[in-house]
Amino acid sequence: MITTILVFIATSIAIVIYTIYSFRWFALFIFLLLVFIIYIKVRREIKKYGPKSIFRAFHQYPTENEQLKLIKNLLLSKIRVQSLFEMNSEILVSITHSGIYIVKVLDSVGKISGDKKDPSFILKSEKVEYVSNFFLELDTIEKDIKKQIKNVIIKKIIVKKGTCLIEVPHPKAYFVVGMHNFYYELQKLEKEKLYTEEKIKELDFKLTHILSNNVKLK
Repeated sequence: MITTILVFIATSIAIVIYTIYSFRWFALFIFLLLVFIIYIKVRREIKKYGPKSIFRAFHQYPTENEQLKLIKNLLLSKIRVQSLFEMNSEILVSITHSGIYIVKVLDSVGKISGDKKDPSFILKSEKVEYVSNFFLELDTIEKDIKKQIKNVIIKKIIVKKGTCLIEVPHPKAYFVVGMHNFYYELQKLEKEKLYTEEKIKELDFKLTHILSNNVKLK
């Protein structure tokens, strides 16, 4: 079996070398075209998600939520949020001209199932685990804010990896988006400007007191 594989690899390499030699100018053109396309894609990726995003598929994710860093980078550099509060390793609260965003950044991989009212969901990947009900988490934060700030506009967003599938039925009040679609979906929401600079400063002052036990990012 090993001999067969080695023969196949050697034959393939020989064919490639012969093809390149026979059509070297055409092969050079294709190579330069591919390099140019890769350069454009890498440049766009860095602009959207930062320099660390390029090889993130090969990273072994640590206990710290790396996705959260990318989301913070997008909010601060692209959307240019006025205020950003880090509730914990998975939840951010930010203020923009279109309202207050409560963002849950999932670090889970696998299939998530359950009912919206369950205290926790089932996560199936290599093994079966349980994750907290992120819909209830966002609802709790929303209620806490609305108790002290009346008639405030709150948008609840759940950001997941491409390898995470959420099979929990939920209302349209929650925006469930993939990591790579987050920036585009946020741009759509940001088209509706509802708050002035004065209102944002007022909300920032109130949220600072409401979320006083959390870290505010400058």
